[in-house]
Amino acid sequence: MKRFWSGVFAFFLLFGMTFPGLSQTKSLNLGQCIKIALQANPQVKNAYRQINLAEGGITSARATILPSISGNASSARAIQAPSTFVQDVPIYINPITKKVTYAQREIIRGGYARNAHNLGVYLNQTIFDGGKWWNRIREANANYRSVEWKYKATRQNIILQVTQRFFELLKASQLLEVYEQSVKSTGEQYRKTQSMYEVGAVAQVDVYRAKVNLGQAKMNAIMQRNKVLIAKSNLNVTLGRNPGTPIELSNEKVGMEEFKGTAEDAKRQAFQMNANLKSFKEQISSYRYAIKVAKG
Repeated sequence: MKRFWSGVFAFFLLFGMTFPGLSQTKSLNLGQCIKIALQANPQVKNAYRQINLAEGGITSARATILPSISGNASSARAIQAPSTFVQDVPIYINPITKKVTYAQREIIRGGYARNAHNLGVYLNQTIFDGGKWWNRIREANANYRSVEWKYKATRQNIILQVTQRFFELLKASQLLEVYEQSVKSTGEQYRKTQSMYEVGAVAQVDVYRAKVNLGQAKMNAIMQRNKVLIAKSNLNVTLGRNPGTPIELSNEKVGMEEFKGTAEDAKRQAFQMNANLKSFKEQISSYRYAIKVAKG
């Protein structure tokens, strides 16, 4: 029996070590959540891959102005087997009349083997194409800058989403604590009212009212618990993790930088620094160069 319980203990110990979800969850602060999201969020990863593709576009555009070398080589061997055929051949010439006498003879033609080799090297260089190559390079560079700004905008958007969902979960968790405390207090009030009713201090309607309040408090706690689960799922998705991954938030205070300025200052800074606007501007430039390439 002792050996059995030792085996059960070892199994659950191994089970808990194997599945992180059953172990103690480490609390995350806002900075840690943002760091995880910037590394694992699929939108950020896809935006970064677009930068790599844009770099390849620049390389391809530059390749059009560089000389290109190509070559080919071939080798062939023709073999003819020996052949036999019948042909009229002169066998006698009359010395007086000069008449030629012919007779059919079997002719044997010997076989042969012939080798053929070819080697070619070609150098191509575009001297002038009406400026297309430079416009292609400008188009590729503008597209790269647009994609780069789009990547920065994606990062900023993910940081905003993480911040919003972090505080949504924090708010939902704190409200859950309030509702659970309400369940405890209304439960105590219900039991107190029940005791007072038993000694005749209150009417039965007061007991019913306390019971309804307890039921409502429990319902509020259940609904809030579901909101916490939804908030955890939303935050996990933004972090690039499985929605059901266990997550807990730390209670440390989060410092926010205060914006000092007027509404006009905020608007001006937005137009100057907004990554999406800069991305659209570079994208328009890329389209203009593409039109020039198409026109030639």
